[in-house]
This record gives sequence, structure tokens and C-alpha cells, in this order.
Amino acid sequence: MNCKKILIITHSSLNGLNERQATECANVIGFGQFDITRSSNPLEFGKHHLDCDKIIMIVPEWNTSFPWTFKKMIDDSGYPSYFKGKEILLMGTSNTTFGNIVGINHLHNILEWIGAKVCGKVCVPNIDKKFANNDIQVDERLNERILKFVNC
Repeated sequence: MNCKKILIITHSSLNGLNERQATECANVIGFGQFDITRSSNPLEFGKHHLDCDKIIMIVPEWNTSFPWTFKKMIDDSGYPSYFKGKEILLMGTSNTTFGNIVGINHLHNILEWIGAKVCGKVCVPNIDKKFANNDIQVDERLNERILKFVNC
């Protein structure tokens, strides 16, 4: 049986909340029928990472946008971009009630410009509260969206 290859990319902050969100995504997806690779530093991203079927980008809010490391990763992806034709789910995270909607919309525009296929955007608001005291608050809507993306 051929496993679908899923790449989860994030930029983990000092408190590790986005890395914890990446772990939750991997656990929701499951390891049975999927080969999951995770990268917590977009600067370490390379062409070899794109031997995947789908990409989930967990994008923290930085100054009402996204971290520069994601832009550098895209800029370093060559021409035509390694991301051309790749299916991507954007997941915005923040400590606010908006879940980085502005940042993932900005990133969406850039990814579409280079030929990536953004298949969806979801927001994880108040990520600091979601993982407070190591007590994960399950978000069934988010989990369903992740599963729908990897299974289509």
C-alpha cells in the first residue's frame, strides 16, 4: 500500500505552541495510512521536503502577518517554485480571537502567485489558551477540516 506523504511546516515560537499544534495535527491525521514529516523551521526547508502529496502550514501571527521565515522559504524555492502545483492547507495561529486571518490571507496570495494550490484556510484563535496547563482543548471543527484535506 502506498502511503500519502504529508508535510507539516511551522515556525515554532519560544513557547512552542505552534509545535504543539503540529503534534496535534499529526495525531489527528494518524500514522497508519499517512507518512508524516514535520519541519519546525522553514529556513531548513529544502526541495527534498517536497516529495509529499500535501502540505499543512501552521502559520503564527507576527506583526499582523506571518514570519519572514515563510517568505524566505518561498523565495528560496526556485523558479518555477518547488511549491508549484502542491496542495496546501494554511492554518493561522495567534493569541488573539482572529487566529492570524490577515497573515494567512497574505501568505495565500503569495502561494497562489507562485502556482501552489491553497485548498483551505483555517484559524486557531487563542492558541495560548488552547494549550494552557498542558490541557488541550479539542476543536472538532478543526480536526474535521484537517482530515478532509488529507483524505481528498
